[in-house]
Amino acid sequence: MESAILYCPDRHLTYDGATAERAGVGGGVTARLRLARALAEQGCRMTVVANVPRRHVYRGVTFVPVDEARRLEAGVLILNSTGGALDLSPVLELDVRVRLRMVWVGGEAAVRGLEDVGYDFVVAPSNYIRLRAGEAWGVPPAKRLVIHNGVPEQRRSWLRQPPRRNPWRMVYTGHPMKGLSAAVELLRLLRREDRRFELHVFGGRRLWGQEEEPFECAEGLVWHGLVGQEELGLALRGAGFSINLQGLADGFGIAMAEAMGAGCLVVASGIGAYPELIRHGYDGFLVAGRHDAPETLERAARLILDLAAAPGLAATVRRNAEASPLPWSAVARAWMGQWRRSLGGEAGTWGQPCPECGGGTYALADGYHCGACGWFGRSGPP
Repeated sequence: MESAILYCPDRHLTYDGATAERAGVGGGVTARLRLARALAEQGCRMTVVANVPRRHVYRGVTFVPVDEARRLEAGVLILNSTGGALDLSPVLELDVRVRLRMVWVGGEAAVRGLEDVGYDFVVAPSNYIRLRAGEAWGVPPAKRLVIHNGVPEQRRSWLRQPPRRNPWRMVYTGHPMKGLSAAVELLRLLRREDRRFELHVFGGRRLWGQEEEPFECAEGLVWHGLVGQEELGLALRGAGFSINLQGLADGFGIAMAEAMGAGCLVVASGIGAYPELIRHGYDGFLVAGRHDAPETLERAARLILDLAAAPGLAATVRRNAEASPLPWSAVARAWMGQWRRSLGGEAGTWGQPCPECGGGTYALADGYHCGACGWFGRSGPP
């Protein structure tokens, strides 16, 4: 049985294995918990060393408080920091005995200690961040990998009693600074045309371990705050649109991907990893321009009004969106495939050169990877 340790020294949030489902957490912690669980379900002996309050086992994953860790011994070590100090250097104080070290990054911000931890690979959630890792952090091409985050497979309870979708209900999920004010202004524009439009807001400043602050109220706006993933998933499956107009570029955008997986029509800014993950007009929509500019919001409002008036087109895009994100099970198999390849296993090749560097490509459970520069594509080189 393969063994792996996911080590995260971040201390700005305290959580346990069930926190994401019970109370909700930010995208970085959510991805960490879901990857660990998915790896355990694929047969990996999985340990998470993080800012958890106590040692415990949850859904096959052993959780160890970061302050109790003195020695890390496993086949694979995944180093991850997505908030707080963004610093991996605490691992240098531990006795580490592993065969493979991978640094898993989430966004554009540089992680301190990256150059000191002796990584074999830096794993990015998108080609957008892979390129950033080379340009800004100096990670060599052959040491870059891309593995997308996943979405949960649909729960049986949702399938037995699917919520009735309200085509005029919009959701905003995330920290307010990403684009909540733009979403509220979009709501105002839409309600001038049709007062059935609503905006339901999930998340808040607590996602990043901050204190909540009052925000501007508006007619049709419903504040839910931080909720568990089960409740959020049901809300997404009952909503018509996910508003992802924002000025802060996401390295992946797990909230956006989960909205797609729930059949919620994504209306997003064409920045960060979004153009890589959304096929405009097929499984979502990209709106050009600064997210809060009046002309951008006018275009987004017209798009939403047109889609609300064309239920057949909207239904087709919803079906495409539901099938687009990778399930976490495929993501976990891709991680394990990279381990086996790196530790001496075999990986199949696509037989066509990488579209970026011309190097050889190989297939894993999530798609196609270039061994020379780390490029990733879901359908292989063109």
